[in-house]
Amino acid sequence: MNWLANLRFSRKFALLGLLAGIATALPFLLYLRAAQRDLDFAADQQAGIPVMTALYEVLRTTQEHRGLSNTALAGNEKAAAARHAKEAEVQASLDAAGQLMSGALRPAWQPLTAQWQALAGEVRQARVDAGTAFARHTALIDGLLQLLAQARDAYRWTLDPEPHTFNTMTATAIDGVRFTEYLGQLRGMGARLLTQGQASTQERLQMHALLVHARDSHARTVEGLERAMAAHPDYRQALAPRLQALKTEVGAALALALTEIVEAPALGYDANAYFDAGTRAIRRQFELNRHATELLGASLGERRRALRRDAALLAGTVLAFALACGGFAFVFARSTVGRLHHARLAADAVAQGDLRSRIEPAGKDELGQLMGALRAMQDNLVHMVAQVRANADSLATASQQIAAGAHDLSTRTEQQASSLEETAASMEQLTGTVAQNANHAGQADRLAQDTATLAQQSGETVGRMVQTMQDIQRGSHQMAYIIGAIDDIAFQTNLLALNAAVEAARAGEQGRGFGVVAGEVRRLAQRSASAAQEIKALIADSSRRIEAGTSLAEQAGTTMQDMVGAIQRVSQIVEQISIACREQSAGIAQVNQAVAHMDENTQQNAALVEESAAAAESLRTQAAQLAAAVGTFRLPDDAAAVQAGADRAALMARPAAAMPAARPSIA
Repeated sequence: MNWLANLRFSRKFALLGLLAGIATALPFLLYLRAAQRDLDFAADQQAGIPVMTALYEVLRTTQEHRGLSNTALAGNEKAAAARHAKEAEVQASLDAAGQLMSGALRPAWQPLTAQWQALAGEVRQARVDAGTAFARHTALIDGLLQLLAQARDAYRWTLDPEPHTFNTMTATAIDGVRFTEYLGQLRGMGARLLTQGQASTQERLQMHALLVHARDSHARTVEGLERAMAAHPDYRQALAPRLQALKTEVGAALALALTEIVEAPALGYDANAYFDAGTRAIRRQFELNRHATELLGASLGERRRALRRDAALLAGTVLAFALACGGFAFVFARSTVGRLHHARLAADAVAQGDLRSRIEPAGKDELGQLMGALRAMQDNLVHMVAQVRANADSLATASQQIAAGAHDLSTRTEQQASSLEETAASMEQLTGTVAQNANHAGQADRLAQDTATLAQQSGETVGRMVQTMQDIQRGSHQMAYIIGAIDDIAFQTNLLALNAAVEAARAGEQGRGFGVVAGEVRRLAQRSASAAQEIKALIADSSRRIEAGTSLAEQAGTTMQDMVGAIQRVSQIVEQISIACREQSAGIAQVNQAVAHMDENTQQNAALVEESAAAAESLRTQAAQLAAAVGTFRLPDDAAAVQAGADRAALMARPAAAMPAARPSIA
C-alpha cells in the first residue's frame, strides 16, 4: 500500500469521498433501478386497466349477445329486437377495444374480431340454429377469456406484490369473468329452455354443472374481494356495498336457475324475466369489476406516486445526506488538512531550526492529541535546545580549554620527553660517574686506611719527637743553669779581677803586671760574662723556642693523635661512603633503568598526548559544529541569542593555536 502512503491527504479524502460516493450511489442506483422497475411494473399494470375494462365490456356484450341470440333463435321475438341492438353494442365495444390492443395482444385479437364478424352475420341472417349459435358464441367468449389471460400476463396483473390489488385483480380478472361466463351460459341456456318450455335430463345436468361452476367461481370471487377489503380499508369502504348487492343478485339468479329449471318438474317461468335476472347479476359483477378496476387504477396511480415520492424522498435524503456528508467531509478534510498543514509548517520550521512558532492544539480528537503531542515535543525541544545550547557553549569553552591545554601539554610533554632523554643520558653519565666515584671511594678508603696507618706512625714519631724536645728542653734548662753558673763564675772572676786590679794598683809597679793580668782576666771575665749573657740569651731564646717547640710538638702530638682519630673516622666514613657509593651505584643503575622506562613511557605519553590533542581539537571542532548546529535553532525571543551563538561558533571555529587559553602547568 505504498501508493496510498504517497498520496496527499486531500487526494486521500477525495478518494474516500469517491469510494463513499460509489458506496452510496451504487445501492441508491440499485434502489432507483428497483424503484423504476416497480414504477414500470405499476405503469404496465395501470396501462392494462383500460384494456381490461374494454375487454370486460366486450365480454359482457358478447355474453349478452349470446343469450339474446340463443333466445331469439329459439323463437323469442322480443329477444330478437334486443339482439339487434346488442350486436351494434358488441361491435362498438370491439372497435373501442381494438384501438387499445398492443402489439403483443393484436395477433390474438384479430382472429376474434373476424370470428365475431362471421358469427354476427350468420346470427343476423338466422343461418344457424340456437344450439350452434350458443356454441360458437361460447367458443368466441373462450377466446376472449384467453385474451384476457394474455392481457393479465402482458400487463403483469398476475405478479402484483400488494395483497389488496393482487386479490382484487384475481377476483375480478380471473374468478369474476369466469363467474360471468358460467352465469352467462346459465342465463342463455336457461332462457332458451324456458322459451322452449321443456328441458331434457342432459340439459338439466348441464344446467346443474354450470350452476355448480358459477357458485364456485362466485365464491372465489367473493373470497378474493374480501381478502382485498381486509388488506385495505378503502377497498372495504368502496366495495363492501357493491359486493353485498352482487351477492343478492347472484343469489337470486342462481336460485331461479335451480328452482325454475334444474329442479322444476315443468318449465313455466318467464324466459325474459329469467334472462333479465341473470343479466342483472352479470351486470352487477361487471359493474363491480369496473369499480374494482377503477380502485386498481387509483391504487396503482397512488403506488406510482408513492414510488416516485419515496424515490424522490430517498433521492432527496440521499442527496441531503450526501451533501451533509460532503460538507462535513469537506469541513473535516479542510480542518484535518489545515491542521496537518499547520503541523507540517511547524515541523518544517522546527526542521529549519525555527522554534518560535507556537503549535496550538485544536480539539480533542486524534489530530488534536497529535497537535498536543507536537506542542509538547516543541516545548521539550525548546527546553532541550536551550539546555543543549548552554551545554554546547560550556562544552565549546571546555573543549577550547582542553584543546589549548592538550596542545600545551603536548608541547610540554615533548619538552619533558626531551628533558627526560637528556636526564636519561645524564643518568647514564651519572651512573658511570657514580661507578667511578664508587671506585675512587674504594681507592680513597684504601688510601684513608694507609693514611690512618701512616698518621698513627707519624703520631708515634711525633710522640717520640715531643719526648726528644722535652729532653732538649731539660738539656737547655741544664745548659742555662750551667751558663748561669758560668755567668756567676765570670761575674765573680770579674769581681776578683777588679779586686786584683785594685790590689795591683795598690801595689804599684809590682802590681802592674798583675794588674795587666788582672785587666786581661777582667776583660776575659767580661767577655765570658758577655758571652755567657749572649749564650744565656741564646739559651733562653732556645729554651723559649724549645718550650714553644715542645708546646707545638705536644700540640702536634695531640693534633696528630686527633688527626689519627679523625683519619680513622675518615677512613670509616670513606669506607661507609664506599659502601654507600656501591649501593648508590646499584640504586642509580636501577634509577637509570627506571628513567629509561620513564623515557619510554614518556615517549608513549607524548604520542598519547598528541592523540589527545588531536582528539581535543576534534572535540573542539565538533563542539563548534554542535554550537553552530544548535545556534541555527531560533527560540522564542532569541534573535540576539542566535547572532551571539553564530559569533561564538565563528570564534570556536578558529584554530586552537590562535585561541587564548589558560595553560595548565605540567609537573
